[in-house]
Amino acid sequence: MANRQNYYRSNQSAYHRSSYRSSDYGRRDNRYSGSGNRNSYVEGNTARQLAAEPKRREQERPERQVRRAPHREPVNMPGVHWASIIFLLLALAGAIYICLSYVHSQNRVQEQKRTIVKMQSEIAQMRESNELAYQNVIDSVDLAEVYRMATEELGMVHAKSNQVYTYENKKSDMVKQYGEIPGVTK
Repeated sequence: MANRQNYYRSNQSAYHRSSYRSSDYGRRDNRYSGSGNRNSYVEGNTARQLAAEPKRREQERPERQVRRAPHREPVNMPGVHWASIIFLLLALAGAIYICLSYVHSQNRVQEQKRTIVKMQSEIAQMRESNELAYQNVIDSVDLAEVYRMATEELGMVHAKSNQVYTYENKKSDMVKQYGEIPGVTK
């Protein structure tokens, strides 16, 4: 019975001490605050430990025994069928052929463009040389000399208004002469 009374007394005093601490939480007390710092604590067997973690019990683990599986014959896994391999190879060859054909045709197109540009530059040079030659021919002809040769040496004369005959062809622009024109002498 005496043990029970001592037990209750010790529990009551511990209860009163913890309630005293909780009720005086915001007050400064030299017993608990030390130099006035709220976060300091008193060390000892009654002081709470900050961030105390319980120790883990380490269990003894038995050594791991390696069990060897009985030797088995290799199992043939279902593989890829030979027909699908041939199909994939043919598809790959076709894709490569198409790619190479495309590159080849692009090269031909580029080469033709270069050839066209080269021919166009040659045509421009020929036109320029032809125009220069034509201008030289035109500049070299003296129209007064041509008129003199036609009238004096060849006996040509200007046509009179009654000597000019007009003809309309409704079928085409070309006129064929089947006979002599009247009034013209050779």
